[in-house]
Amino acid sequence: MYLAGNASPTFPAGDPGKVAVVAQAPLTLPVPSGGETLPIAVRNNTPGSVTEITAQGIVRDAGGKIVGTGTDQGFHPALLQPGQVALGFIYLGIGTNVPAGSAITVQASGKPASSSNTYFADLLVTEVSNTGQQVVGTIKNPRAHAVQAPYSVDVYCIDSSGGLRAEIGGFADVSTDLAPGATSGFTVDLAGTPCPQFIVGASGFDQSAAGT
Repeated sequence: MYLAGNASPTFPAGDPGKVAVVAQAPLTLPVPSGGETLPIAVRNNTPGSVTEITAQGIVRDAGGKIVGTGTDQGFHPALLQPGQVALGFIYLGIGTNVPAGSAITVQASGKPASSSNTYFADLLVTEVSNTGQQVVGTIKNPRAHAVQAPYSVDVYCIDSSGGLRAEIGGFADVSTDLAPGATSGFTVDLAGTPCPQFIVGASGFDQSAAGT
């Protein structure tokens, strides 16, 4: 599975005919000094598969004045079939100063996929476990050729009502090419973030598909 974990949230249908933002975590205020990652979910409501999914967030204060912006850092999975949901996050950078009462709006888009051989290579999450302090597991390269590092691993924490709450990122243990069918372990430190329910996604790079 490209997304794996112990949570199975149900996300809204979203607006038809587009890559729609269907869920997002609440904005944490004040924004931490090291920046903030705001988890989001997008659904492909177009008739074809899409890739190169991007998202932008605009933060406005209670009076409507823009006070901050952020962009995504990638999505899992990166290749999204019609009706499927991908998870990602908006990053509000270091130094973002957002007053109380502010809110964020997020818009997303994607490009039609001409091939399943995309530059951002989705990896299978084959095992995953929450030890209390860390989320550990294994990933696997499902492609018929090697993919390249770094292999990002993102943990999305889900609250008891099925809503997105937090994102914690890390990397797989292997830093060399993953051959077809090859695996790597990963450990993501939760850094004290409560995350009893979670979903994990992972990806690397496919240099053979660069520019496609």
